[in-house]
Amino acid sequence: MTQEEIKEPFLRRVEHAIQQENYHSAIAFLSSAIELLPEDLSLYFQRGQIYQLGLRNYCSALKDYRFILCFLQQDHSHPLYKECKSAMISMMDDQTAPMKVSRFSI
Repeated sequence: MTQEEIKEPFLRRVEHAIQQENYHSAIAFLSSAIELLPEDLSLYFQRGQIYQLGLRNYCSALKDYRFILCFLQQDHSHPLYKECKSAMISMMDDQTAPMKVSRFSI
């Protein structure tokens, strides 16, 4: 079986779970896929995106993004490297926005 053939049933389940806004199930399906394909960085990125955008669990998202960045530390031109950097910047913006509002409202 190819890597794509192994991954495909998990990704279908992830997509269905996201459509149902069942983000915890989507995370579980991706985690299962990662156990079988631990070097498939796209799985970590997808899980990080669900943690970040679906669950607002920035700590878990950051772990997945940092894993990818460490793995790609010698390949800054890789598309996932750039995507992770962008996602991390987005998280910082999301986390500081309420603090900025509260400072102005004091």
